[in-house]
Amino acid sequence: MKSSGLFAAGIISGVILLFCAIACGFIMRPEQGGQGADITQSPTQETPAPTPVITPEPVHSTVFEAAELPDDMRTPRYYTAFGTGRTNGYAFTGADGSICYRVYGQLNIYFGQELLEHIVGFFEADSELNPVSEFVLDAENEVYGQPVRCTAAVPSASVPQGYKKKSANIYYFIGANRQKVYRVWASCGNGSAAFYPCDAKGNIAPGALAADIKADAEDMKLGSRPLSIANAPHKYLDSVGPETLINMNYRLREDFLPEGLVSVKEYLSLAPFTLRDDPTMANPTALSAFIEMINAAYSEAGIKSYYLCNVYRPYSEQIENWSSRVKADPKYGTNPSKPVGSAYPGTSEHQTGLAFDITCLSHKTPGPGYASTWEARWMRENSWRFGFILRYQKGKEQKTGIKFEPYHYRYVGTELAKKLYESGLCLEEYYDAAVVWSGRLS
Repeated sequence: MKSSGLFAAGIISGVILLFCAIACGFIMRPEQGGQGADITQSPTQETPAPTPVITPEPVHSTVFEAAELPDDMRTPRYYTAFGTGRTNGYAFTGADGSICYRVYGQLNIYFGQELLEHIVGFFEADSELNPVSEFVLDAENEVYGQPVRCTAAVPSASVPQGYKKKSANIYYFIGANRQKVYRVWASCGNGSAAFYPCDAKGNIAPGALAADIKADAEDMKLGSRPLSIANAPHKYLDSVGPETLINMNYRLREDFLPEGLVSVKEYLSLAPFTLRDDPTMANPTALSAFIEMINAAYSEAGIKSYYLCNVYRPYSEQIENWSSRVKADPKYGTNPSKPVGSAYPGTSEHQTGLAFDITCLSHKTPGPGYASTWEARWMRENSWRFGFILRYQKGKEQKTGIKFEPYHYRYVGTELAKKLYESGLCLEEYYDAAVVWSGRLS
């Protein structure tokens, strides 16, 4: 029995050892890579190296901003305003006969984000008035070309209708002011021949541009018309101030350009009014008074709907306006006793930058209907406080020669504005200088 027990114990011990060996084998096999390894485990993935960030090298760049001439700066001699709608663009004929373009403004030069230089002045430009150089020009010492008069007669096909011959290559026409306007057939450098503005002897100013034949045609149409208000006796004004009378008898020359005009658009943030999209300029003193007036209308009456249609109107635009009236009605302006609704070229107060066409958002187009609005009433009753007068009053048409314009306000200064408001006189009556259609000036 004892030997049987020992035998049984031996068997049990053997079984235990066998199980231990098997267990140890399963634990060790994954490390040993045996058949019992866990095949579900994925291989280890390597982490990609980070992509290096490349910092771009700084580049040279320029930014140009057009600007108006400062109040204390005159337009350089022989620079001619270039007809692009921008008052800072100019052109002239160079020494080699080519047309040179100039633009006034400020040029910012950058290296990356760093501002290297800020330059202000006149720059050489292309015909679109884009600067083509980073160098400021000495505008006062430009080299201008002198057109050389042709020796041959003008080809008949090149003579515009309305030009009258004075000599072999000098012509003239009757302009808007019923005065002779001279043109000479000439070439500049190696350029093709054209008509140039000149005096009666054919002398051409250095740097002159070839004549605008289209503009000449409009001028001729105005000047050659039969008896009309254009024939009224008149004087030309040498200087203009806030109190100056401007009408058919006291006119502005074609080349009259008021000094120191400023852009109205730049002052939009100073008062609650809306500006027509067209760019316009104004006398700075008058514009300051206008801003004050608009702010008073808002603070006193809650009005913030004024619409500024126009201020400065150049002579060329006056010609266009008048010509369109004549085209629509060939008899327009031929009756001296009949007031007109458009100023004859040279008689518009807008050419001074002192006249403001003011309506409201509900009556954007200037017209008699604006007179009945609350905005118009407030302006009639209060504008004098700020130096403005309703220039063309109802009932004064025979004195002013202009139809009633409830939107046309003229800056004359607070002292004179008060006198006219209290007396009810128009500017012609105040100066005892009603429009004269015939005879001598009063």
